[in-house]
Formats: sequence, structure tokens, C-alpha cells
Amino acid sequence: MRLPMINNAEELTALVLEIGLLPLFRSRFPGFSVEDCTPPERWFVKDVEGPWNWRETLANEGRIAYAKCLERKAAFIAPDCYPDLVNYRRGGMDFDDRYADGVIHRHEKLLMDALRRHGPQRTSDLKKRSGLVKGFDGALTTLQMRMDATIHRLEYRQDAFGKPYGWGISRIARVEDAFDEAFVTSRYDDPPEVSLERLVGRVRKCLPDVSEQEIVLLLR
Repeated sequence: MRLPMINNAEELTALVLEIGLLPLFRSRFPGFSVEDCTPPERWFVKDVEGPWNWRETLANEGRIAYAKCLERKAAFIAPDCYPDLVNYRRGGMDFDDRYADGVIHRHEKLLMDALRRHGPQRTSDLKKRSGLVKGFDGALTTLQMRMDATIHRLEYRQDAFGKPYGWGISRIARVEDAFDEAFVTSRYDDPPEVSLERLVGRVRKCLPDVSEQEIVLLLR
């Protein structure tokens, strides 16, 4: 399946809903990313609307998830795939149970505790409130990979005239605060291996020539 070129947030939304999940930047599979689907004249060109704007639209709408959740890089996940990815990555276990089992590092626990106490917050505030400086970026990415935290919104600083400037700032939330908890955990009754099978089957519809083993490497 050759993915179509996209020119706006609506087309990106439709594409992610159709294929289930899509990395923002080029992935291990040629042609399988937003970057590959974007005309060169829209790929991070100054004063031209492109993927940097589209990701903000999708993240803020809250229908499609956006986070560093595929190979520790940014990606979009459709609603029908999200609970399976949660179940597979978490092994059907909540955060506290995994922490008790020694799966969760203390750094990730500090961030999660701060998110529980203060709710969704900008990354700069999360760093201050958690008290974690060294290892912050890695721990935050790991929480996103384990489907415990996600990017809830993307915001911008404003100048004295109220005009936004700079790069978008991520507001991070626990997954259960960003989405309905019943939805997030709706696959918990299934073995994680069953969730993985569904995800692999979903991706193979788009990438029929890619081996199952390669797809698992993308999803792990």
C-alpha cells in the first residue's frame, strides 16, 4: 500500500484513522511516516503550514493520540489501536502494580507522582515539581513508550501582544487523564499477546510485504 501525500490536518487525521498508527518522522519502513507523506514544500518550511501545525491540531482535538510511543519517537495512534497498545505495553497491569514488581524505575515514579498530584502540566513545570533533572527526558519518553503518559496538548508562549511564538510546548498528562479510563483499559481482559496480534494485523494491512518480526520491533 502506497500512502497518499497529505496537505492538511484533516487529511492526516483521515490517514491515521485508516491505517491505525503512523510515525511522524521516517521509520524503519520506507514510506511509512508523516514525513514520507508530506510534500517537500510543506516539510518544516518557514511560514508554510505543515506537519508541525497538523500535529498540534490532532493533539489538541484529543481524538487521535500523539506521543513518543513508537521506537521512542513521535507518532500518531488511532482510537481503535490505542487500547491494544496500552494492554500490550503495560502487560495488562496498572502503573502501581508494575512499580511494585520492579518494572518501573524510580525516575518514572517521580514523574507519575507529580502528574497525579498536579494533573496535566507543561514539561518545564513537571520537571520542577518532580524534582527530577538528570534523566528527566529519558524518563518522560519511557513513560510515553509504556503508555502511562501522553502529550495532552501543545501550547505556545505568547509575546507582549498575545502573538504565539517559538516551538510548541508539550502539556503532559497521565493517559487516564487524557482519555476516558474505561476506554484506555478496555483490552485488559485480553492477554497482551492477543493485543499484539491485532496490532500486527492492523499494520500488515498497510505493509503487506513486511515480516511480522519487523512489525513487532516497531511496536515493542
